Amino acid sequence: MIKRVSVAVRACGNAPTEAITRAYASLDDCGLFIGNANRAAFWYTWNLNEDGTPGLQFWRDFIHRRHGYFWKHMIHEALTRYELTPEISHMIRGMQVFHFQDLERERRDKYLRMLQMACNEDPMADRHSSWLAREYLYAGHTEEAIAEFRRHIVLPTATWAPEVASSMYLLSTIDRKNRLHWLNAAEQKSPERREFKMRLAEYYYHRRDWRPTLLWADRALAITHRPEDYLSEPFAWGSLPHEYRYMALFHLGRLHEAIEAAEQALELAEPADQKRIAANLVMMREKDQPRQQAPVGGV
Repeated sequence: MIKRVSVAVRACGNAPTEAITRAYASLDDCGLFIGNANRAAFWYTWNLNEDGTPGLQFWRDFIHRRHGYFWKHMIHEALTRYELTPEISHMIRGMQVFHFQDLERERRDKYLRMLQMACNEDPMADRHSSWLAREYLYAGHTEEAIAEFRRHIVLPTATWAPEVASSMYLLSTIDRKNRLHWLNAAEQKSPERREFKMRLAEYYYHRRDWRPTLLWADRALAITHRPEDYLSEPFAWGSLPHEYRYMALFHLGRLHEAIEAAEQALELAEPADQKRIAANLVMMREKDQPRQQAPVGGV
């Protein structure tokens, strides 16, 4: 059984060092580490939906023993091992950490400057490059965002395909002339992910090009294992793939299949979407009703 560990860190005098020392001692004593493990991950909830249910969730491996590690970078610190002995990590089932963002305090300008400083300090920090490009995008600095996204995707240290693909997708939102190129590049870079297939389905859906909409929605649904990392986005694992399917099937004249897809979408839909999907389902069933009736008359 995992015991609760409560740690308070105050930023004054020597208190932070003392609190951290006590924290490490407590973690060792309460059995969070199994056997020779020196690193552990907890289940992290990055945000909550409006109804209070968890939004984006993933594993975060920020727990470590007192010795053998240091924190690298001034922002989005990376836990880095300096000892030569093997790293042994495990997941702490049942331990959760919730992130509550203070939306009333605006820090975007300071955050952007710190990311710029971090990338200047270590130009090969691929994750910081991807986040800097995103921040340029959110701040409306389009040219800087395009340049940084392009830099990120060719960095030799950028070896995690889903993160590179994510930069390619975001690049498609601002490099409009090459949008389809970047969408295809993202899907090809990380074909094991639903998200980038869904972006292609979305692209064709908004162009009312129903065959490729159906193709990419089907390919997204063929992926049944959801990764437990921060790029696993809820939109790709809810009702939306089925919604693209039923809309495409309806417009392609495959009404019975469209009804089945809409029923699947309704089962997975968030409360805000249920009324709309239910109304579409009623309309399709009414349209399908004459096909279910027996022919009038006889031989």
